[in-house]
Amino acid sequence: MKRLLVVSVVLASFPALVAAGDLERDVKNSWLGAWVVANVESYSDCSGMATNNRINGMLVKSRGQHRFQPGELAKIQKIDVKRSRLDVHLWLAEPLLLPYAEGPFTLYREAECRIELEVELPREVVRARDARAVEQRLAQLFERHATEEAARDSISWNGREREPYPEDYDRTLAELAVWRAEQTNAAVQAKLDQAAEHTTRLADRVSSDSDYLAGFAGGVESARAETFPTCPAMLAAHLEPPRRHYHAPHDPDEVSDAEARRERGHDDGRLLVIGLELMRRLPGCFVPVPQIEAVEVALSD
Repeated sequence: MKRLLVVSVVLASFPALVAAGDLERDVKNSWLGAWVVANVESYSDCSGMATNNRINGMLVKSRGQHRFQPGELAKIQKIDVKRSRLDVHLWLAEPLLLPYAEGPFTLYREAECRIELEVELPREVVRARDARAVEQRLAQLFERHATEEAARDSISWNGREREPYPEDYDRTLAELAVWRAEQTNAAVQAKLDQAAEHTTRLADRVSSDSDYLAGFAGGVESARAETFPTCPAMLAAHLEPPRRHYHAPHDPDEVSDAEARRERGHDDGRLLVIGLELMRRLPGCFVPVPQIEAVEVALSD
């Protein structure tokens, strides 16, 4: 009985789905890929993903972070016809120049803004496959053009273009390159100092105990299997032993005193090899610090 009910519901909705498909094809033939000037305001987070804008009449509801005035230039990239709604995906022709911080610097990125307009439609329009009614609704929302140039020539275009970069931005980028190199070299030197300190400490506490030495040999072999293919991997290497209870436990289910000495030896052997490897290879991670004048010349070229 339940299966028959599901089939009945699907069959009952099938004509509406077919109607929506035919209507969508007709609307796409006229509007998909068109350049438009929007007659309504819109909102976008400019995150690379489309931000929802609910359209009721000429009213817009959205939680998008950035507001765009009517007259915005856009290209229609996708159209979906739903039972009582038309979803129109737009790509705004002009990006936003958004600031962000890196260290002491204020930098800028060009953010692409995408918008999804969810346009309310009467259900009877979809059922009747009334392409003319949908065309009229779209014409209320957009001024359609065949090319971007034609849309930019429209008196309805609000004239918004991407904001210019600050006049001294080349100088900022030059100083940023110097700062990044200095930060890298400081991190490399700090890791080298840490590796030297830990390696000296480990070498001083090597024990002649047989259990410790057995674990130490195993730790050396274990470290040889570890690789640090990049400078960031070496900078992220851990030089502290894992937290273990090396002393003999009171719980008989825990490791024995001999096992604790082997574990400690294993950790020391592994970390000693890693420390020596970092001391050998980290000097190759230093980077040259560019001269401001040289960077500015390269940017101007």
